[in-house]
Amino acid sequence: INDATDNAYHVVLSVYNTASTLLDGFTITGGNANGEGFSAVNGKSILRNSGGGIHTRGSKTSFSNIIIKGNSSATTSTPGFGGGVYSYASQLQFQDARITENSTVSTSGTGAGGGGIYMEGNSDTASTVTLTRCDITFNTSRNLGGGIYMGVYSTVTMKDGNIADNKGTNSSGGGVFSRSVNGADNHLILERVNVSRNETLTGSGGGMMLSYYTHSTFTDVVFSENKCISSGAGYYLQGNTDDQILAQIRMTNVEFRKNQANGPGSGTGGAVYLQGNWDAEFTNVKVIENYGNVAAGAFTIGGRNNKPSNMVINGGSFISNRTPQFGAAIIISTGASYQIDRVDFSNNSAGAHAGAVWASGTGTASGPVLNCIISNSRFANNESGSQNLGAGALYITTTYNTPVILNCTFYNNKAQKDGGAIYVGGTVNTKAAIHNCIIYGNSVVNGNGADIYKNTDAMVELKNTLTQVYGSNGVDGVITGVDPQFLSTDINSNNFLKLMSGSPAINKGDNLLLTQGGSLDLGGNARIANGIVDMGAFEYFSGQSTPTESQSIDIAAAITKTYGEADFDPGATASSGLPVYYTSNNTNVATIENGKVKIRAAGTATIRAWQPGNDIYKAAPDVTTSLTVNKAPLLIKANDASMVQQQAIPAFTATYSGFVNGETSAVLSGQPVFSTTATVSSPIGNYPITGSGAAAANYEISYSDGTLTIQPIAVDNATLEAWFSNNTTL
Repeated sequence: INDATDNAYHVVLSVYNTASTLLDGFTITGGNANGEGFSAVNGKSILRNSGGGIHTRGSKTSFSNIIIKGNSSATTSTPGFGGGVYSYASQLQFQDARITENSTVSTSGTGAGGGGIYMEGNSDTASTVTLTRCDITFNTSRNLGGGIYMGVYSTVTMKDGNIADNKGTNSSGGGVFSRSVNGADNHLILERVNVSRNETLTGSGGGMMLSYYTHSTFTDVVFSENKCISSGAGYYLQGNTDDQILAQIRMTNVEFRKNQANGPGSGTGGAVYLQGNWDAEFTNVKVIENYGNVAAGAFTIGGRNNKPSNMVINGGSFISNRTPQFGAAIIISTGASYQIDRVDFSNNSAGAHAGAVWASGTGTASGPVLNCIISNSRFANNESGSQNLGAGALYITTTYNTPVILNCTFYNNKAQKDGGAIYVGGTVNTKAAIHNCIIYGNSVVNGNGADIYKNTDAMVELKNTLTQVYGSNGVDGVITGVDPQFLSTDINSNNFLKLMSGSPAINKGDNLLLTQGGSLDLGGNARIANGIVDMGAFEYFSGQSTPTESQSIDIAAAITKTYGEADFDPGATASSGLPVYYTSNNTNVATIENGKVKIRAAGTATIRAWQPGNDIYKAAPDVTTSLTVNKAPLLIKANDASMVQQQAIPAFTATYSGFVNGETSAVLSGQPVFSTTATVSSPIGNYPITGSGAAAANYEISYSDGTLTIQPIAVDNATLEAWFSNNTTL
């Protein structure tokens, strides 16, 4: 007990067993493969320093419900491998197994690979391991492959399991390592597997390192919290360099989260690092919160100019990846073409330049011409911190090709220096085509080009794109300085950066520019909905979203006006900020014209305020206000008049003050009647003229008296003198 020196070299040996061989329900532990030389079993040589738990050769064996724990192998005078399992030219099946806490030991850089499993085939017989509902955890290797080491002619198929917490202490491939040669391809097939918290203390590929002719096919796989000192903390592929077969990478619904390439003075590609000859397709990949200490918080992509590699990303997201240097989401370097379609790049941050993507050195002057395109994608809230360069979202330089940026939306990206959204730099060899895009709301802190910055020698072909300031308005379909009218600028909304009905970007793209890129927009809808493609990542279509937000309307309970006042807004406001509309229940008193209330007559009416909602807000509950329209004041003033004593009373007239809307006394339903207390025989003096009897529906009538002045009768002096001369008595 507690002394493994005298333990068996192998707890289980399986040499040329048939497919009917089954080991079920055992714990295999304490094996110590540390011997020199070989043991002979059935005429076959068995390495004494490999396969402390299980050693198989040429077998077809099944293992079910077993635990392989605490076994080890050691490099002696010859390399030793496979602390838990060593498989040579065998076809093994594991079901419901745990392979844990096994280790390989070496004092040198040789051997000591495959802490959990080591496997290798030959040109006659491949080695295969099938793992179903299995966990490979807490295994350690002195050199390559803390969890699994795949030698030449190897295939691993794993479903519904975990490769977690394994460690390579002095080399690469904390979880898995694979090395193959031309003609001896390896295959790694994972389905519904978690590759988590694996680590390399000195090398690359914390989750796994695959080299040369290894093909990987992953479906529903999660790489999380893996670490490495050098490159590719989640997944590292070193493709071959002999211009032969490309390593095939096919990943569907794969997630890379919180992986870190974080060595002192090193660390590139927090999630993925690809180099050499390879061919990669990522479908619906999620790349979240990864970190690269030197560059490339998430993906580092590089190929070879004489045999370029190709990367396809069809759907997915790069969110909140970081690097203190450059290229927070993706760095694409020499010898790699790319087709990136329907990808969300948001909240990525680079301490230097290229807040999201750096497309750098993707070709040579002598060719070949590479197919480089980013389409139907969104770049939002990315940031670069360099005081010398910039590129809040996308940095394009030294391409010898013309990368196409097609139907993408750039919003709220920020650069400390130049190019709040896009920086096109380098030399005359640098070109970029920006087509059918929206570039709006981006900024620079201390530089030029809030939306696009271009070096003097670089070339930009801008067509059918809405920009903040870059380009010439109306030339080649370019729109500058116009709000694109997004449904929402809240990154947490399902409607983030979708187009509102009436957006100036609707139907303003050019269908002829759609020679590349996918047939769907970022939301998965048809790229052309109404005959002409829209600008930006999202195509507008009626009913594109179901409103989820509630709203309310506030309005005064009562409004009092006077007949004749100007048209007015009742002052209702919606909590959504959307415009409010009105109706009147009494159009004799008030009607609605151009969004305002027009007073038609004195009286009362109920004004209904309503807001129908939009793609974000539900319709608001209607509210009402009581409108009272008072009669306008009308003053009828009797005009002053005069008469001579004993003559007839004159006809009286009046002056009106207060008619509105151009109205006259013709609107009176009853004309005023004027009277006076004077008679034809009244003595001389002043008498009042009073009015009464006038009536009008819309006027409150009041009267002001006039004055009737009775003057004396005029006397002829000559006649009077003659009378007095002929009459002696009165």
